[in-house]
Amino acid sequence: MPRAVARSSEVGDMEAIEADRAAPGTVLLLTKDVIRAGRIAHALTCAGLVVTLAFDTSQMRSRVKDLDVHVIVVDLHALGPEPELALRAIHRDSAAPILALTAGTASNLEQLFGSGVSAVTAIDAGALELGAQVRALLGLADPLGSSASRARSFGALTVDPGRRLVRL
Repeated sequence: MPRAVARSSEVGDMEAIEADRAAPGTVLLLTKDVIRAGRIAHALTCAGLVVTLAFDTSQMRSRVKDLDVHVIVVDLHALGPEPELALRAIHRDSAAPILALTAGTASNLEQLFGSGVSAVTAIDAGALELGAQVRALLGLADPLGSSASRARSFGALTVDPGRRLVRL
């Protein structure tokens, strides 16, 4: 069987393809409900995301410090009677966008967004909606870290995300 030999330009293309196949980001899920945690973690894992669980705010804070978290999903019931205070603390601890999960309609959306929340969705949202919400928030985060600023070439096309420049 003939062996495939890759040219150097093809190697760069293959690296870009492999980077696209890699997990897009780490999601930290904070909830006190074990059943809800399993359902949400399963939905997000099926969407191709890496999920880490926290069952209280102290676990969440230690995981934010230890892990490279790209999106934080917070069940507002896990934050107690004044979730806005806890959300401000979460927002101070991490630059990751926050998706707040709420039961019914949130009447205090202005307060939630003022507390650092990037998006709000229903706690009983389906797997597709949750996955789509988190993937949209990954656009707000920097899931590739410092490598996102590195210019990449695809034949005659060069894309430099750090400088927001495309050359042909």
